[in-house]
Amino acid sequence: MNTNYHYPEHILRKLREICKDLDPRDTDYTNYDEEFNQMSPEEVFQTLLEYEGIYGYAGKIMSWVESIYGVALRPSYTTDAKQSRKDFVRGLGNFFRAFPRNDSDGVESMVMDEREIVHVLFDSGHTKRANVAMDSRRSIIADIINQALK
Repeated sequence: MNTNYHYPEHILRKLREICKDLDPRDTDYTNYDEEFNQMSPEEVFQTLLEYEGIYGYAGKIMSWVESIYGVALRPSYTTDAKQSRKDFVRGLGNFFRAFPRNDSDGVESMVMDEREIVHVLFDSGHTKRANVAMDSRRSIIADIINQALK
C-alpha cells in the first residue's frame, strides 16, 4: 500500500535531522519529505523513539495507548487483538475529549450499551444518545456526529 501520510512540519524536521543528517540551513527538502511521508505511522513512531534512546518498545507503547485510551494506533492486520465496537466508541469519546471545549462541545465520554445505543456525556452533565446498531465504524462516527453532536 502506497500512502502519503502528510506528517506535520515539526515531525518532518525531526526525521530530516535523524534520518538524513541534513543541514538545517538547506531549505529544499522536497524529495526527502516525500520519502518521509511514505513511511507508515508505526515506522515514524519507532524512528522517533529510537532517536530518543528507546529501543524495541514502539509496539508495547502503542499497545498501552490502545488499552488505556481505547484508540487503536495500529492497523488491525498488525495485531492479534481486535478492537471491539464498545472499545471503539470509548476511544472515540477520548478522541473528542482531547479537543478544546469549543471544538468538541465539551464531550466528557462516550459509552455504548448492549442495545448499541451510544450515550454521549458532556461536561455540563447533559447526555445525548445515538443509535449505532449494525453500523460500520465509519457509520458509527457519522451517526454520533449527526445524532448526538449537532
